[in-house]
Amino acid sequence: MIIFFMFELKCQYRQAQLPCEVRQAGYIPAIIYGGGTPGVKVKVNLQEYTKFSKTPNIYRIFPLVCADKTFHVILQAMQRNTKSNVIESMDFIDTNLTQKFKIWVPVITEGKPIGVQQGGLLRIIHSYLPLVVTKESVNSITEIKLDISNLKMNQKISTSQLVLPEGVTLYAPKKYVQILQVVTSSKA
Repeated sequence: MIIFFMFELKCQYRQAQLPCEVRQAGYIPAIIYGGGTPGVKVKVNLQEYTKFSKTPNIYRIFPLVCADKTFHVILQAMQRNTKSNVIESMDFIDTNLTQKFKIWVPVITEGKPIGVQQGGLLRIIHSYLPLVVTKESVNSITEIKLDISNLKMNQKISTSQLVLPEGVTLYAPKKYVQILQVVTSSKA
C-alpha cells in the first residue's frame, strides 16, 4: 500500500539543550517514542508547527523529517502553559515501531434529543474519547458520531453501546464509561 502525504513537518535533533533553552530559541521540545526504545529528543520550529497544525494531518500519521531520517508519527500529547497557552512540549509516537497506539477522537452529536424538547438538558460528559488503533486502522476513524435524537429524559449513551471499526478499541479501564445523558433541569 502506498501512502501519500500532502504535508510533512521538519524537526532537528536536540542534544543536551534544556527544554527552556529550546523554547527561548523559538522551538518546541519534543520526543519521539515507539517500539520500547528510548525516546528520540527533537525540536520543532514553533512557527512551522503553527502553520502545520492548521492542516488536516495533525491528528493522523504524518512524516516528521529530521536530518537523516523520516519518522512516520502521530501526535500523542501536547502540553501547554496554563497561563499563556503556549506549547511547552510535544510527544510523538513512531508508527513504524509501534504495533498499537492511543489517539483521541471527538464525539459528535447529531439531532436534538426528545428529552431536551421536553425541557431536559443534554449533559456531555466526554467530548473526546481515547481509542487504541493500529497503523492500518488509524485512518478508519476521525470522529465518533452519535445520533441522540431518540434519547428520552434520564437516558444515556455509554461506551458499551459504541460500534467501532475493525482494529479500533476503546482505551479505558472499564468497558462501561458514560459519554452523555439527558437529565431534568434540576439535576444539571
